[in-house]
Amino acid sequence: MKKLAAVAIIMLGIGIICAFFVFNENDLIKFKGDTYTDEITVDASDIRSIHTETDTFDITFVHSDSQDVKMKLEGNVSKKLKDKIIFKADKKGDALYIVGDTKNGFNFGISIVNLKMTIELPDKIWDTFDVESDTGKIDIDQIQGNKLLLSADTGNLNISNYSFKQIEFDTDTGNATFTDGEGPIKGETDTGNIRLEAAQLQSDVSFNTDTGNITVNVDKQPESALIKIRKDTGRSQIDWSGFEIDKESGNTVERSIGSGDVKISIESDTGNIKLGNR
Repeated sequence: MKKLAAVAIIMLGIGIICAFFVFNENDLIKFKGDTYTDEITVDASDIRSIHTETDTFDITFVHSDSQDVKMKLEGNVSKKLKDKIIFKADKKGDALYIVGDTKNGFNFGISIVNLKMTIELPDKIWDTFDVESDTGKIDIDQIQGNKLLLSADTGNLNISNYSFKQIEFDTDTGNATFTDGEGPIKGETDTGNIRLEAAQLQSDVSFNTDTGNITVNVDKQPESALIKIRKDTGRSQIDWSGFEIDKESGNTVERSIGSGDVKISIESDTGNIKLGNR
């Protein structure tokens, strides 16, 4: 059995080497797929909410000086799949619904779908900002509003320079990172890590993971906060000074400073927890 496995590995290596001699440059380029670009522009004067949904496409939201919502889908895709790409934006009342998806179906041979959505948004305070993704990554920068709702399976969340009155997120295996923003955050993940980087915590935080690590780093530690940590086997580390120990048992840690204005609730089964300085 071991000899057969060794022979198989050797033959596979030979096959890969031969491929580079048999295929010319144009043949190899075909494996990247054909170039794909599509653009949509929508007047945003009466739009108050954004709802975006995708399966495998990465999504990037950025601030724009335009008064329109400008959407662009670009990348590479197999020629046979070009007519299966779904990219649309529909206005329903004061909400804009954006969809980037691929039609279901089985395809023989090599299928390439490597597309990225870039959405430019005008400077507005959005009522509801809702993004759902399966495996695609979600990047949001310089966006503000009342409610931010994020959901992903394996895609990572990267949110920076944000300002919302309510933030909720959930992922399965994707990591969630929030950097230099404002607003209370409540979120959970199964195996993904959660990281919050901020100048100072001024709003409540509630994080929950199964096996993922949770890290909160600030430039200036809270002057009035209540910390509640619950863990099973993970390690917890609090680098902030001046906190009184209210309770510290096997699975629970409670500490406070001042009148406890900012509520920090963190729960993890086997992941590590750290509250520190950046």
